[in-house]
Parts: sequence; C-alpha cells; structure tokens
Amino acid sequence: MLGDSITNGCEWSELLSTCDVVNRGIGGDATAGILNRIDQIITLKPKKVFLMVGINDLGKEIPVSKILSNYQDIITKLLAENIEVFVQSTLNVGKIQLQRNLQVTELNRSLKTYCSDHGVTFIDLNRTLAPDGFLLDKYSNEGLHLTGDGYIQWRDEIAPFLQ
Repeated sequence: MLGDSITNGCEWSELLSTCDVVNRGIGGDATAGILNRIDQIITLKPKKVFLMVGINDLGKEIPVSKILSNYQDIITKLLAENIEVFVQSTLNVGKIQLQRNLQVTELNRSLKTYCSDHGVTFIDLNRTLAPDGFLLDKYSNEGLHLTGDGYIQWRDEIAPFLQ
C-alpha cells in the first residue's frame, strides 16, 4: 500500500487479515515524495502495489498535469520491475471543499485515461466513498481522512484484486 496519510491511517495487515502487506503511506506525502523514494519500494520486491496519492499535491497548488507526470514516472518504474500496479482514485474531500473536488475529479479522469491506455488497473474508490462527488460524512470525521468504516469500504473495493 503506497500513498500519503490516508493510506498510512490503516493497519492494512489487520484489515486484510494477512501479514504480507507493507504500509508505505506517509503523512503529507505527495507524488514527488513517492517518486523520490520509489527505489525503497522496489527494494521490497512487492508483487503488487496499490497506489493512491495526489490530495497533498493539489493542496500545494501543483498542476494536475505535473501530478499526472509524476504518476506516470512512478508507474513506469514499478512496471519496469514487473510489479503489478493498481492506481486507486484520489479521494474526494468533504462538502465544504467543492473547488478541491473539481480538481480531484480532473485528476482522476486523467489517471483513469492513462491507466486504460497503458493496461494498468484503475480502482474508483470514490464510487463507494464519495458517490455524490464529496466524501460522505459517515466515512470521515473531518472531510479528508477515513474512519474505520471508510477503510472497510476501501478494503472491499480492492479485495477482488488481492488474489
């Protein structure tokens, strides 16, 4: 599991009932940070990487085009090592941040297209966690980070890809 504080906020081994999951989420991380530490990820020799990052990039006013470019570099490096990559949508945030959700939608649209064009699986977590375009209150206490119920929904969305 690779990403930012949203990824980091879960005990993935416990939630997935397996000890072969490594959590490489770091609070405050962005695509450039992941790109800078991608060799550390590759050294672990994962079979699969579930990647979700981008909300902090948007918070730093990094253009969607640059975020997508960083994603492309991350994905390319992982695929070159025969690591199966699963890109998970950047999560929408709560209702009070409508402008941010418009940026998230633009980013996810670009990611989905890139993944489709390059044979990478894109998992739309927002379909469940933010079906109306904003993160549902029942899955977050503050409109960004997930509650236990939010992580359960996330687990259920990626479960088919864990085999």
